[in-house]
Amino acid sequence: MTKQWFTYAARDLKAAKLMMTHGAQFKNEIAFHIQQSIEKALKGFLVFHEQRPPKTHKLDELADLAKPIDSTLSPLFRGAKRISKYAVSYRYPNEEEKPILFSKVKADLAKATKIYDRLLKEVTSLKSSRECG
Repeated sequence: MTKQWFTYAARDLKAAKLMMTHGAQFKNEIAFHIQQSIEKALKGFLVFHEQRPPKTHKLDELADLAKPIDSTLSPLFRGAKRISKYAVSYRYPNEEEKPILFSKVKADLAKATKIYDRLLKEVTSLKSSRECG
């Protein structure tokens, strides 16, 4: 199940990167895929550590479950609550509080990539050590 979560997270990240090449017109859709990628990577990390992730889009709640597993991950999750809004707030016209800045989306895509890479690395290295031990 861990592999499936990370596969879906990778697809969302790739979708965000592909849309980024088309510019600001897709900023809301990019934001959605950023949130989804982080959510799925976190859920994959939790599943790997034998925790059943809650059905939520709230990244801060998922991050709070991951932090006790590896406290060095804490700095990665700064701003998670704000990015959680991308799951709904920027997908529907009546939900959007204020327009999102394309520069913010670019920065959040870099953050999502960093989170995905780090969580995947953690899972991969732990899997390897379990197999060797």
